[in-house]
Amino acid sequence: MVEGEPPPGRPSPEELFRQQQIQQIEQAKAGGMDALRNKMLAIVAQARLALDNMKRRVRAAIDGDQTALTKPLDGDINNNGSEKHVVELTKIHVQQAIKAYKENPTLIPVAENTVGGQVMRRLINKIDNPDAITPYGSPYVYEIFRKAINGEIRNPLHALTTDELQYLNGQDPSLGHKVVNALAEAAQGVPGISAQDIEKQSVLRVCLLEHRAFSNFLKFLHQSRSPRLIKQ
Repeated sequence: MVEGEPPPGRPSPEELFRQQQIQQIEQAKAGGMDALRNKMLAIVAQARLALDNMKRRVRAAIDGDQTALTKPLDGDINNNGSEKHVVELTKIHVQQAIKAYKENPTLIPVAENTVGGQVMRRLINKIDNPDAITPYGSPYVYEIFRKAINGEIRNPLHALTTDELQYLNGQDPSLGHKVVNALAEAAQGVPGISAQDIEKQSVLRVCLLEHRAFSNFLKFLHQSRSPRLIKQ
């Protein structure tokens, strides 16, 4: 047995943590829409730390750290303040919530006829496999869900900032494209949002598609540190 690994047959600390969180989320799901919503909102502080950590990684990559976007999460899973804890916690909640919403749309805690409700449903529908959501992309999805649940989204094109969309694409390109497309689709028909505004979102999508590669992505960020393709 390698030092630091659990004995054969015993789950790792990470697996135990995951099992515990899934059990709690399942219990909340069984309690209905309000219970699941409250469970999601109970991790707001940790999810915010997770998002800050992901942004910090991209900025480190921009500054020349070639491992910033690929190195393992730091810290102990059972240390509440560690990067590994807050990011894995956020990922598990996002994955399990999307599974629950897909299985039973009545659990979605935002009315379908609201802007936030449209944003959530468009994004949920585009994510075919919630388990494929990476730790690096999940904090951005949580941020969108949080804003939708709290009624903070008036314009889907502003659900994430341009920088956040670029950062997401650098860390999880597949998810980044789904998010951009979902926000653009949700914006259609929203009063006050013009076709030109939505077209700018499409321009951003093209930019993201053209800058998938790690080196090209960093070069893109260097050349346009804070582009304003979307009004913020």
